[in-house]
Amino acid sequence: MAVRAVRLIPGAIVVVALLSVAACSGGPAPAARPTTAASTPTTVTPTDPVTATTTPPVSTAPDTRPVVGTTATTVAEPTATTEPPPGVDEAAQRRPASPLPPATGFARFEPRPAWKAWAPLTGRVADPTTVERAALAVKIDNSVGGQPQFNLADADVVFEENVEGVTRFVAVFHTAMPDRIGPVRSARESDLDIVSALNRPILAWSGGNGGVTTKVNGAHEFGWLANLSAQRTDCFWRSGTRGAPHNLMLDPVCARDSATGAGPARPLFTHGYGAVGQGAPAASFDVRMDGIVVSWTWDDELGRFLRSQRDAPHVDVDGERVGAENVVVLRVTYVASEADERSPEAITVGSGAAVVHRDGLAIDATWFRADRFAPYVLLDAAGDPVRLAPGTTFVELARG
Repeated sequence: MAVRAVRLIPGAIVVVALLSVAACSGGPAPAARPTTAASTPTTVTPTDPVTATTTPPVSTAPDTRPVVGTTATTVAEPTATTEPPPGVDEAAQRRPASPLPPATGFARFEPRPAWKAWAPLTGRVADPTTVERAALAVKIDNSVGGQPQFNLADADVVFEENVEGVTRFVAVFHTAMPDRIGPVRSARESDLDIVSALNRPILAWSGGNGGVTTKVNGAHEFGWLANLSAQRTDCFWRSGTRGAPHNLMLDPVCARDSATGAGPARPLFTHGYGAVGQGAPAASFDVRMDGIVVSWTWDDELGRFLRSQRDAPHVDVDGERVGAENVVVLRVTYVASEADERSPEAITVGSGAAVVHRDGLAIDATWFRADRFAPYVLLDAAGDPVRLAPGTTFVELARG
């Protein structure tokens, strides 16, 4: 284990352990597995993301941001009669709950308490019901046949990862609950470390090779995530608007009703107002991923970056443009997956170079992450923390 000391705030030193935690069942031993037998299951204590840098600085300007929810009834539940969005000739389906088994594995992870005061993934004001619910991470298609996606633009955080010559999304939904999400596709080994920081989130996916399936099943046993597989639950349905495999939809209400053991969402990044003294203007930029070049353009009126791919604006089925207040480009190492050597695995535990785009600026940074349960620490060249703007975030896992 390599130990790195980094300065998060002036005069304070935080030690970040750069630790590669072993994969779950089917691979090396899981994180914090005791070396001697125990008569009862033990629990894993994750790295606590709460530091002096996690509280957004106080803004003297009036807060004109929209409030995400005001009561427990602000999230509408879809039904079989939900009106379809433009371009969709069928209503969303409400699927029956499929209760998931609890985590019972040896040295299991136990979720931390709910994040308080604001939505953990956006840094915006949110009602208690929203704050306390679990994150829903969905594997979403980004092949040519998978476009346009269903409600990708509603995600709080989206990770774009390289797979086999194309990219795929891990879209994390928390403050918004659309009537359907899709098209849902298979998981990759990269996903385990990506989602484990969310405090036992729900992982919705469909299919995968035997190695990946074994690892996801093991991650559920050890309590790293709630495994909502299309092969094991009834929360998915096939849309008649396009052909397989690009037509598998998820009912988000069913997902939450089924994953009763999931933990409340926790932050992945630190949010705060203003990037004072950090970065240079960057109204547009490209990110080269496998098989695709992604273009981002700052819209000053909207106060966010808008995404394009395949030489066209990236839009959802209902015509909503995909965008984000923050675009974080993380330079990561890709290795051959243990589950399938043809599949690249993104290494998201450790450290690397990064560029944080917010407020129309580009801020050169370094990312640090101690273990799979830890959030990302972003530091600029001076060693000061880089905070994200309150709002949604798109993370590009680019080759380092």
